[in-house]
Amino acid sequence: MSTLSALKATRTDETFSRIYEETVKAVGDPVPRRKRRRRGWDDLEQGFNEHQEGDEETVVSFRRLYFQIVDGIVLHMTQRFADMEHLNFFRILEHTSFASFCNPAAFPSSELAQLINTYPFFDEQKLR
Repeated sequence: MSTLSALKATRTDETFSRIYEETVKAVGDPVPRRKRRRRGWDDLEQGFNEHQEGDEETVVSFRRLYFQIVDGIVLHMTQRFADMEHLNFFRILEHTSFASFCNPAAFPSSELAQLINTYPFFDEQKLR
């Protein structure tokens, strides 16, 4: 399983719930950040609760943030490593394989062809 597919597999509600529960056990319930609002005398007379444990709005915002982070990492990994298959010609640079390249059957012809297609200014005959 590749790293990218393993990361994509973590983008589930079950995985978020497990991570959230483990985090709450380790550090306690999160304190939600609420927008400051002007409180009137009625609020002071009736009393008000700044924080309710297990606030559903807080869990939803953490779930949204979790999915945004996972999606961002997947997107950046996909973009960053999109051209990796075009770089197979680096096999030619493996100095431990130079001795075996003398054998025509072991010479990495496909990698050399890929190098020439990618960078046509190389002289194929000199590189062989």
